[in-house]
Amino acid sequence: MRIGIDGRELLRSNVTGIGRYLRNFLSSRVVRCSPYEFVVYGNQFTSPELSGPNIRFRIVPEHITLWWDQVVLSRLAREDRIDLFLSPYDKGPLLLPCPLALTVHDLSFVFFPEHGAFLSRAYFVTRKLMARRADLIITV
Repeated sequence: MRIGIDGRELLRSNVTGIGRYLRNFLSSRVVRCSPYEFVVYGNQFTSPELSGPNIRFRIVPEHITLWWDQVVLSRLAREDRIDLFLSPYDKGPLLLPCPLALTVHDLSFVFFPEHGAFLSRAYFVTRKLMARRADLIITV
């Protein structure tokens, strides 16, 4: 099985919470001893330091995030014949040729929508669409 992962948060500097989540996941014994192949997709800021026998990186420049999210990742997953795509975010490509697993880190915008502005409401609507597209939702 070949698992694709959006690895853009694996930055050379400025480690983020999602970057830490990815780094811990890819460093885990579960991944390192797995018979599965992991293809990590990154952009020009991604650090491919976690390569291993079953982990390979594909670095593709990102100019427009929405385009990269929806078009580039879908195309790469198709080219690499990915069986499952893991997004460390609560968003992912809608047109993937394979099942999608999303990671949800925070639901405060669901429980406290009154604290959000218009953009927060738009964010909520798009996240609902993403959740419907997902085949699996991981909560951390």
